[in-house]
Amino acid sequence: MNTSMLAQEMRAFVHERCAVAVERFLPDLRVPRTFAAYRVSTDFAVDLAYTLKYLHRAGITQFGERTIADGIYQILTQVDGEKTETFYSYRIAETLAAFGGLTDTNVLWSKFDDAQRANLVNAVDSSHIYSAETDSLGGKPNNYWGVLARCEFARQKLGLLADDKLLKYALTRVEKILFANPRGFFDDSKELGGRYDLYTADVHLFLEPLWHLLDRAKLRHNLKVHTQLLETIALENGAFIAWGRSIGALSLCATFEMAAVALREKLTADDGRLLGLAANGFAHFKTWFSDDLINAHRQRMTYNYRGPFRLLQMTFDCLGKVAYAAQVLDTVERDIVPAEKGALFAARDVFVHLDESTAGVWMFRNKHFAFQLPVVDNTPADYVPWLHGPGMFENPVDSPLLMGVPRLFYGDSEYAPAGLPKTSAHGAGTLALHYDRFTRTAGKAEAKHLPGARHITYRIDADTIEVREQWTFEQTPDAIMLCVPEADWPLEVHFESPQQHTASVVAVSGMQFMRSYWGEIKRLHQVDFAVTPGLREITLRYTIRPQIKIAQGPFDHDYNRALYGGLGRDRVVERAFFNGTCARQSIAIERLFGDAEIIHIGWPEHLFGANGLSDEDFDKRWDEFLALLKASGKKVMWTMHNRRPHGWTRERGVALYRKFAPVVDACLHHSRWGEALMRGEYEFKPECRHYVLPHMHFGEQMQMAATRAELEKQYGLPACGMRFGVLGRYQKEKQIEMIIEAFSAAARADQQLVVTAWKDTLEKPKDPRVIVLPRKDWLTREDIAGHNKLCDGLVLAHTGDTYLTTGLVADTVGMGTAMLAPKWPFLFEILGEGAEAAAVYHDNTPESLTALFKEITMAQVEQAKERARALQPRYSPAACAAILYQAARDLRTSA
Repeated sequence: MNTSMLAQEMRAFVHERCAVAVERFLPDLRVPRTFAAYRVSTDFAVDLAYTLKYLHRAGITQFGERTIADGIYQILTQVDGEKTETFYSYRIAETLAAFGGLTDTNVLWSKFDDAQRANLVNAVDSSHIYSAETDSLGGKPNNYWGVLARCEFARQKLGLLADDKLLKYALTRVEKILFANPRGFFDDSKELGGRYDLYTADVHLFLEPLWHLLDRAKLRHNLKVHTQLLETIALENGAFIAWGRSIGALSLCATFEMAAVALREKLTADDGRLLGLAANGFAHFKTWFSDDLINAHRQRMTYNYRGPFRLLQMTFDCLGKVAYAAQVLDTVERDIVPAEKGALFAARDVFVHLDESTAGVWMFRNKHFAFQLPVVDNTPADYVPWLHGPGMFENPVDSPLLMGVPRLFYGDSEYAPAGLPKTSAHGAGTLALHYDRFTRTAGKAEAKHLPGARHITYRIDADTIEVREQWTFEQTPDAIMLCVPEADWPLEVHFESPQQHTASVVAVSGMQFMRSYWGEIKRLHQVDFAVTPGLREITLRYTIRPQIKIAQGPFDHDYNRALYGGLGRDRVVERAFFNGTCARQSIAIERLFGDAEIIHIGWPEHLFGANGLSDEDFDKRWDEFLALLKASGKKVMWTMHNRRPHGWTRERGVALYRKFAPVVDACLHHSRWGEALMRGEYEFKPECRHYVLPHMHFGEQMQMAATRAELEKQYGLPACGMRFGVLGRYQKEKQIEMIIEAFSAAARADQQLVVTAWKDTLEKPKDPRVIVLPRKDWLTREDIAGHNKLCDGLVLAHTGDTYLTTGLVADTVGMGTAMLAPKWPFLFEILGEGAEAAAVYHDNTPESLTALFKEITMAQVEQAKERARALQPRYSPAACAAILYQAARDLRTSA
């Protein structure tokens, strides 16, 4: 890719999009007067003709089955000259000039009859927008002085300007405003009060035909500061400026238009980066087309004056801007190569002063988010000081529904800290603003301003934005609120204030007035304050953090559901994967784990499952998967449930984990003992973080109304004095047969042993006190709760080298059940050791277990139960989830 190739790609896109749209919506080039349920003007057709002019100038003469010249001719015969003005006036004039002006050598002009010529002469004349009597443009913003000047200049080039007095006057007004600001930015407000937006760049661009009539040194200065502004604040989605009016797709256009001009005029020290910004802007711009039209109105919003009735006009207007940028790029040296995307969007923390007042824009970017925060004049939601980062931080368009600022209601009027602040101060990761009044933003109250103050400080800490507010007012409002909008990336927002308040989250997706230029606002985090008599001050602190996106699995496993359920709402975004996710499917990481930042794997051996794979095929896919995982840049978290996979040969199990360990960025161990063991057996990378995350209990998932007596009746069990359980799945290492033999050898008539950890292929015990309960392949938490509730204690005799933990501990603690347990370092650490243990220990031999069954008393059992219940807060899902969340945040914020 170089400048020439980008220009060709842009021009090809314009040619194709114009041809497709015309074929579908204007097959005979008859200009419709209605479209998409709206009455439409002929302006869109002027933009189509103007865009085709660029293609013709580049040597493209055909347009579908007709010539471009013929297409333009047919369009211009249908223009309503009386109603055409401003932008469309100069676009018609410049189109005629490009084909030879008002002469018979012009293939267009020579075919028009006298009436058509008179109509076009009328169309190119916009001098009526200026009122000499009031010396104004009838309320139009300042950029229209540039539009008027361009219209008059275009008429002059066509020989239609008998008197250039208005042209000179418009140029004088343009220069006065354009060069009034020593910093070089254009204030689009009539009062020059500091309203800066996309038009600061746009007015310089559309004045290009008049540049030779302006002060060259001052103009170059202005163009240079706009180039620097683009290089400083351009966003990943291709936008140049993300606040104010006329952004969205038009902001992407401004990116590649400004970049192309800056490259041609040699205004940058980094040609590659600027071309990269242009290419990125165009790549994203192409995604704004769907169903053969610009997609700025579907699930998005434009300013009211650019509503759906301008769907066709905006389509061809934007395509014209692409064609213009391509034309400019044609004049740039061909050996420029765009910078890589990673070099385009470096970390940034800059406050760009837009004039000598407090006006400016804070551009911040780290690896967690990027935003522009404008400090400019104007009262709609698009202009008040709030974060603008498409996809994450957005606001309603052309709306009084202000976001991120306090809204004070007095009767049917509303006030907010809008306009320029009294002071502003930027520091590393911080911005402090002070407002000394509140400005009316809605309603008809007589007072435009109310006395009061707002002190606000924004502070960035890694992935968190902390906002501290202090508001004072002389007159107590009737109501006070503040809203934080949430777009595509869910947010975690917390409000704190000593003033009584209600904080809540409301879904607004699909609501008509909750759309930004970029997409839908999905939810509002809102705080409503109780207004008490004489209230004069409110302090508020709130934090905003993008929720952590974690792909975790197996998503439906009881452990995962309980652990992530312990996080509560609005902490993380879960992306689900399941056992066997990778088996015989594409192992592309994005397909498997989506946009997750972190991939949390519990049992790596189950990602593929058996699924008929041979050992050789499994190993090949495992190696491919690990290579893709490392290359993805995503962080990997592993809950190390097992020392090695159950049911695998030692050699293959160790090999599997040995390959996985070096890929892991955070390892969650169920005990300090397990951590020490695994760090000694597997080679983790030095920067891997290790955490002890105890196996949380399942008590909250195992609540049931049925009594023990009712369960005994359900399972057909006779009552007894002391009942123990051997629960879970059958595994050889659990020594189920040894437990049964020891129990039978103890021969206590007051005891029963309930067994679910059994295989149907085994011969059932002959001891009538040993009862094997029927079980399904997969037990629900309700099934497990019932089995536990039948028992006074669970019996463990785990051995072998695959175990690091056992989920039966979670059942014991969660249900407040005793445990007869082997002397195992893991259990000592989790359940305690000695007299205070929530277990009664044995030596894990037939003799010691038989002795324990013989000697244990109900008092010992009840004491172990009490101690197990005391452990519930420590091992609750919420307590364990807090460790998970900290690990995830550490991973996210680490280098």
